[in-house]
Amino acid sequence: MRADARCENCNEISAAFAKYDAKFFPCNRAGREEESLTGCNRCMDCYEARKKAAADIRESTAEKKLIVAGPGTGKSFMFGLLLQDISKDRPSLVFTLINNLVDELKRDVAKLENDQIKVNTLHGFCKEMLHKSIALGDLDSHFEYLPALPLLIEADAGFVGEAFSEDDFQHDFANIVEDSPALKFYFHQAAHYNAASHSDSVYRVFCFYRAEPAQIPSYEVIIADDAKPEILKAYLDRYRLTVQRYFPIPGGSPLKEFEPLVGRYPVFEISSAE
Repeated sequence: MRADARCENCNEISAAFAKYDAKFFPCNRAGREEESLTGCNRCMDCYEARKKAAADIRESTAEKKLIVAGPGTGKSFMFGLLLQDISKDRPSLVFTLINNLVDELKRDVAKLENDQIKVNTLHGFCKEMLHKSIALGDLDSHFEYLPALPLLIEADAGFVGEAFSEDDFQHDFANIVEDSPALKFYFHQAAHYNAASHSDSVYRVFCFYRAEPAQIPSYEVIIADDAKPEILKAYLDRYRLTVQRYFPIPGGSPLKEFEPLVGRYPVFEISSAE
């Protein structure tokens, strides 16, 4: 091969090449899915590092694992490996905050022929719980799911001279401000429309299971997101409503309080081959 040839995976010019299985590099520039691929040593080194990181994750006995990975670094590949490890003996839940990843994960699950695994987004999971498992005092079981409900109720507030905004509702849901005048108005209007939205569905599910912990369904849960002290803090601050119970310190705590948690929440990085 010429010294100025390009790698069929990263498209960079390299003087050293070898033949690799194309399936190891699903996003290769050659668009090849089968047979061999001519790749540079740098890409193979990245692949070996990623394979080792994946093995470390699968072999870790830690109860909780947080995976740090940027775009194109193999998160879907890692999920595929983790799905293979899920037991067929009890119900399992795989959920993600990314809508586009749900369909991909469902395809991976279908290949495993494991009907015990359910795949959903966080909001989809909460919606399902409200429709099937949680009795609501203000809504009937046939309530509508309206993502734009906060905006509708903001308009209602303006119509009756109240100064409540969508931001007020979102803030109080995220911070669980249960005696909030804004939320009292929100739930009054939600009952009028017999509807729920993304934010209040998560809030409703959280409040119900906090009051009735014995009814929390038992799953093997896999959550994909970021970690490390700075990222752990950002993760908890952003998703406090759903992940606070996994952390021994409250959301909004100073960064230094997250540093001791790294040992309890192992962080694994998957290197990019790009």
